[in-house]
Amino acid sequence: MKISKKSLDDYLFQIRFGHKYGFNFNEHYNDKVGVLRDFVRQRKKIDKVDVKNKKGAQKALEKLDFWLKTKSLINIFYISWIH
Repeated sequence: MKISKKSLDDYLFQIRFGHKYGFNFNEHYNDKVGVLRDFVRQRKKIDKVDVKNKKGAQKALEKLDFWLKTKSLINIFYISWIH
């Protein structure tokens, strides 16, 4: 076979990610590897956006949690100071 090791490694990489992301290999049986590459590229892009959104949401929850704890402590201090 006259296929370089680099190409074979890339094909294996694409197949693994295609499997991970749910690529339908039976439907694209006669297609070239470029179809799989495009699919993997799009899914990685979506995952990257999802990770950024999760990090942003996590930071917002942490800020809200800090705010609620601070407010509770202030209320406890205020009530104990009044009595």
